[in-house]
Amino acid sequence: MDWDRYPVEEYARQVLSTFDLTDHVLRIDSREKLAALRHLPSVKDLAINGCFTSAELRTGLRGGPWNELIFRQNPCMTELSFLADCAEQLKGLFLGFCPAVRDLGPLAALPALRLVDLDMSRVPYAALAATASKALDSLKLNRLTAERLSQLPAQRELRSLTINGTVPLEIDSLEGWTRLQKLELETRTPVRPLLAALRRSPQVAHVALSLPSLTECADERPVPSVESLVLALGTDMLGLDRIPRVFPGPRWVMLAPPTDVVHVDLTPLQAMPRCRVIVTGRAEITGGEGLDVGR
Repeated sequence: MDWDRYPVEEYARQVLSTFDLTDHVLRIDSREKLAALRHLPSVKDLAINGCFTSAELRTGLRGGPWNELIFRQNPCMTELSFLADCAEQLKGLFLGFCPAVRDLGPLAALPALRLVDLDMSRVPYAALAATASKALDSLKLNRLTAERLSQLPAQRELRSLTINGTVPLEIDSLEGWTRLQKLELETRTPVRPLLAALRRSPQVAHVALSLPSLTECADERPVPSVESLVLALGTDMLGLDRIPRVFPGPRWVMLAPPTDVVHVDLTPLQAMPRCRVIVTGRAEITGGEGLDVGR
């Protein structure tokens, strides 16, 4: 992590090269460090921070056995065609604040890609069509500005979708997301259309939601297909009795109470015997007879 404390070239050649770095993410934040990668054949995962052009990255990364590449805070990178040089082995790609990258087309030529994590604040929604492949398992979209999921191209083969948006996102339809099993929403979403979409898409068995309160689920019909449930609650812990009524099927539930909540009564969840219930934070827990309760 602290190459800057030593002469970069000599430190890479004389010290780092003596270690097996296969399971370590090596941080690259200068052109000297990028050039020194030629001395470190065991490195497979890189976190590249700072302003590197696409041409510089093509030269510095050429021929490497890269398994995972993380790019952060790079306003100089304009395109991703250089990734073709590691197409056969690249499994994970993370782009965080790389505002000049608008075209994701080169990702379609990466057959080993399993995980993509994108900052969507500048990327056109239509560009996501390039991530639709049989290989991709997990897609995370950060700083998404879409107001409805139907504005994004559906990913028929995707199994896990995580969204962190800058505005509330309506899950108006999951049509076309035919193999999606896990949906994590780290942004506000209207409850009624979401539950309706889940009822029409029973393959989605693992759901994570951020809600002010479970009282938003009043009078909603059950979604029996959900097997595991994560609820981050922002305002209060009212309405816990709605969990077994709206989600009768989970064997695993995680509750994240608001930070100012000091007491959580799990009695309403006793209608879900043998369910594993995790409560985060430091609130006192009471009730929960018959449940497997943990922290």
